Amino acid sequence: MTGDWIGTFIGHKGAVWSSRLSSDATVAATGSADFTARIWDPQTGECQQILQHDHIVKATNGEGVRAATTLTAKDGIEVGAGEHTASIRSIVWNVDFNILTTAADDKTLRWYDLRSQRAIAQYKTERDITSCELSTNKFEDNDPGLLSVAAGHSAILFDAGRPGEVIKQMNFDHDIASVAVHPPTGRVVTGGMKDTWVRVWDLEPQKQIEVLKGHHGPIWSTMFSPDGKIFATGSEDGTIKLWKACKEPYGLWRVGQRAAGDSSPHGPDSARLKSPLQRMTQEHQHQQHFLAACPEARQHDAPSQKTAFPRWPQQGTEKSSIALACTWIVLHQISISVTLISLLFAVHALYEPAQHHTAKFFRISYYNAARGTFALGWDDIFFVFYWIIVFTGARCAVMDYFLSPLAAALGICKPKARVRFAEQAWIVLYSGSSCCVGLFIYAHSDYWLNLRALWWNWPTRELDGLVKWYYLVQFAFWLQQIVVVNIEERRKDYAQMFTHHIITCTLIFGSYGYHQTRVGNLILVLMDFVDVQLSFAKLLKYLGFQALCDAAFGAFMVGWFALRHVAYMCICWSVYVHIPQEITYGCYSGGDGHLQGPSEAPADWEHLTWPFRDPEGLICWNDRIKWAFLTMLLALQVVLLIWFGMIIKVAYKVVTGTGADDVRSDDEDESADLATDAPGRLHPSAAVGPGQWPEEDVLSTDAHFAPPTRTKSANGATSALARRKKENGHSSGVNILGGSTRKELLGRIGCDKPTSE
Repeated sequence: MTGDWIGTFIGHKGAVWSSRLSSDATVAATGSADFTARIWDPQTGECQQILQHDHIVKATNGEGVRAATTLTAKDGIEVGAGEHTASIRSIVWNVDFNILTTAADDKTLRWYDLRSQRAIAQYKTERDITSCELSTNKFEDNDPGLLSVAAGHSAILFDAGRPGEVIKQMNFDHDIASVAVHPPTGRVVTGGMKDTWVRVWDLEPQKQIEVLKGHHGPIWSTMFSPDGKIFATGSEDGTIKLWKACKEPYGLWRVGQRAAGDSSPHGPDSARLKSPLQRMTQEHQHQQHFLAACPEARQHDAPSQKTAFPRWPQQGTEKSSIALACTWIVLHQISISVTLISLLFAVHALYEPAQHHTAKFFRISYYNAARGTFALGWDDIFFVFYWIIVFTGARCAVMDYFLSPLAAALGICKPKARVRFAEQAWIVLYSGSSCCVGLFIYAHSDYWLNLRALWWNWPTRELDGLVKWYYLVQFAFWLQQIVVVNIEERRKDYAQMFTHHIITCTLIFGSYGYHQTRVGNLILVLMDFVDVQLSFAKLLKYLGFQALCDAAFGAFMVGWFALRHVAYMCICWSVYVHIPQEITYGCYSGGDGHLQGPSEAPADWEHLTWPFRDPEGLICWNDRIKWAFLTMLLALQVVLLIWFGMIIKVAYKVVTGTGADDVRSDDEDESADLATDAPGRLHPSAAVGPGQWPEEDVLSTDAHFAPPTRTKSANGATSALARRKKENGHSSGVNILGGSTRKELLGRIGCDKPTSE
């Protein structure tokens, strides 16, 4: 048991609410928002039967459908119609197949005898039921098992052989989302709802044995293996984790020597590790040692693992440690940000002598009380650093605790799609806000709709408070975006994106130091407006509003061209033409009100750094400086033109219906498209042997595994896969729309568009 991806059931056209596998793994059942329940062959992935309903199917049971695989939808019987007053959350088929248990959102469990089609028992809980599972000893045929129910602060255990009879109620001091029991060992596992922890308990007497951390969302499902040696947990964070519940070595946990009685997966030495980094390093070393020593642990090769860090090949312990450190930082963005900010405010509030220094982090510096304006200086770095920390924590917190749950509530079920939705929604929130602030500054300025006025009265050594705050916050955001582009899954336009962020930060820094914040404000407004259009179109795509998505994408293309190519090039033209006319070349010194100059520029290059070192020091302007800025602006325009060419290419292929590769899709989305011409039946676009699943890149525990049927190409992709994608004209991903030829075309750029069917 390795936890590797095996295959995907393709066929549902809506969110999948429930999935079950029979105890002998011969039948699987799923229930979906497309008003169908489907019965599958787990060995081939074929849909054996479709059971049509007139409502969303939220609960199925793999054991039950084993007796119903020959039925058509019309052959089904309706049991307990109208008795539950809310959605049925779970269906459990008892060991006696004549008895069916249902758990609903009306806080009621009911037991039905299918021979009479009537309820024979019911139980009312005080809190909402979040899970209902049957736990049996599969090695004893006559064992009826235990029915375990999670409801609020309680886990209620029923005798599965005696409907409605409570054996034990376990009460906790926290809400639980799921519970699983292994009767032979007397172990109970609960999944947390708010604390996102997994707890292991002794059933008799009730005693907490272990607390396991690792999930980042409510744990809605827990299940023991039949032998009780491992258990699985499924969380809203999009992951399923396997945990070892026995003391002896087991499967992938057969690493190193452990002291007798030690149940930790890391061995007795783990308690003596000094830091999370050391623990992660030891886990990695144990894993590599085991995979090298025990080749029988895997019966097949697996695709290479892809992570956000590192972006370089691992060569030796040093880079591996750096990668692990970066990963640890990424996983703890919120806690790191909150800790640093809390420490800053605590020192500021409790230690008065330090306030002069700590205030620089959250207040803009160099205030001129006489004029009510702010000068520029090196202390502004502290303010920028503070906002980088704020953006890091705020982005992660808003995405994890607001935007991702919002995506799930809106029906986006795939974890990766929820992450993409959250990323784009965050951009809409930030870019929309910054665009409004920037537009307000621009509309109330003396350079409103006047390109010449961008260069008037240069150098203006002091800024209005709002202008300075806006400019520094924008600088912090784009510096933080350099980190974000490496945290997110790498896209094919990674080089362009990274280059764009570097140029943007350089221009903001240079224009701030050389007092060209007016033109910077105008350019940032142009960029932010288009970013809002782009991300909004993507949100509509993820939400499935196809017509609105098409319209938003069309508006985005118009906005991109008008603002980023026409208006932007007008600004570049103004730099070239208007600056020599409006700015008197030379060097100036002093602050506003006592400005001196112009004077001759020094012969050395050191004077170019003075604007960044002294708020009232020497600042010069000449053709060399003008061309330096203009070159950077034109370099940014080149990146924008490359992106616009990609957009035009994709849009053209969508309109002509020839199909398209998503030129900005994720690098790791390297799976072949699957077409379906019969409900749920798999037809890979490339040859796939009987009983085999089409290959797809997945997370693996080994960084050096590769599927045997693939040949690695020089750029890291697979040549066979590249040929399939080129021949079929599909973007990455799979087709789940039956006979439709709809494709995921635009990924990060825009919206998918249906072709004629």
